[in-house]
Amino acid sequence: MQLPILKNEYRPYCLKITANRNDNKLWQKEIKFFSGIKKNYTLFENRKTDYRIVVSNSASESEKWAAE
Repeated sequence: MQLPILKNEYRPYCLKITANRNDNKLWQKEIKFFSGIKKNYTLFENRKTDYRIVVSNSASESEKWAAE
């Protein structure tokens, strides 16, 4: 059995299996998994970034500290 998975895109998948048991009852199973090539994003390098962090006025002291 081959699964139709996009190798270039890292994303969630759900494998659904249905089978007949020996006692003639239906057996079903869902298996959720991720597959594909992950993309790495560099948010900062050498203490510099092209991004800006926006902090709410109602942010906690620890959130404000983390954003510095």
